[in-house]
Amino acid sequence: MRCAISIHHTFDYSEIIPWRKRMRRKALIIGCLVMLLSAAAMGQGRLVKGIKVGQNLAMLSGSDLPSNIEHRTALTGGIAIEINILTLLHIEMDLLYSPQGLKIINGEEWRLNYFSLPVVMKKKFLPLGIHPYLLAGLEFNYLLSAKYGDENIKDDIVRQDMCVLIGGGIEFSIFGKGVHAEGRYKMGLDSIYENAEKGAYHRVTQVLFGFLI
Repeated sequence: MRCAISIHHTFDYSEIIPWRKRMRRKALIIGCLVMLLSAAAMGQGRLVKGIKVGQNLAMLSGSDLPSNIEHRTALTGGIAIEINILTLLHIEMDLLYSPQGLKIINGEEWRLNYFSLPVVMKKKFLPLGIHPYLLAGLEFNYLLSAKYGDENIKDDIVRQDMCVLIGGGIEFSIFGKGVHAEGRYKMGLDSIYENAEKGAYHRVTQVLFGFLI
C-alpha cells in the first residue's frame, strides 16, 4: 500500500525584507572596516581629525507621501577623521548629528533625527595650496527620535537606515590650518517605514564646512 503525503506551503516574500536590510547593514559595516584597515595597511598613514558644521536640506521621496510637502532645513555637525592613503587620495569617516524628514506646507514637520556614520573616498586634485575634490561613499544612520508635530512616531520608523552619498568640495589653508567647504547629496536605500508595504526614502542635500584640528 502506498501512502502519498502532500505538503503545501505559501511563501510570504515580505519575510525576506528584514533579512535584506540586515544584510545591507552588515555589508556597510564590513565595508567600513575593510576600507579603514586597507588605509592603515597600504597608505601613507597620515591621520587628521576635525570638526564639521553645516546645514541639511532634507526631503522624503515616495508614492505614499502627501503632495503638499517641502524641505526641512536644520543644522548638522559632528567630528571627522581623514586618512591619507595615497597622494591626493583619502578616506574620511564622520560621526554627525543629522536632522532629516520633511515639512508639510502650512502644517507640521516630520522630524527624524539621526546619528550618521558616513565613510567616503575623497579624490583631491591640484597638488597646490588649494585642492578641489570629489567624494563618494556609504552612510549608516541610527534613529534617535522621530516626531510628527508633537506626536512620537518612533515605533513606525526603522531604527537603522543606509544611504549612498556623492559630493565635492574645495580644501585650503588659513593660518596653517586646513579648512574645507563641500556639498553632499545622499539617497536612502531602505524605506523609513517599519511597514514593508509603504515606501519613503531619504533625499538629503548637505552643505558642510570642516576645520582640521
